[in-house]
Amino acid sequence: MESIAIPKGFRVTPEQFEQLAYAEQLARIELTKDGELIVMSPTGGEAGRKNRLLRGCLKSLNNCDREQQKEKLSLN
Repeated sequence: MESIAIPKGFRVTPEQFEQLAYAEQLARIELTKDGELIVMSPTGGEAGRKNRLLRGCLKSLNNCDREQQKEKLSLN
């Protein structure tokens, strides 16, 4: 795959972004509110481990909150 250089300040419309995202599904890209295109590398290694840990904590917190809501409903 050939890489390209994106000039600083390069802008695209939301429609162009959608076309680009569809054409290049392997890239992780974002579009800022100002139309700036940001290409990000996928997380891995230490960042990936921290992301998995954070997801696990959030899931656990969500499950705990659901259980508390169920208990409140059953007491009424």
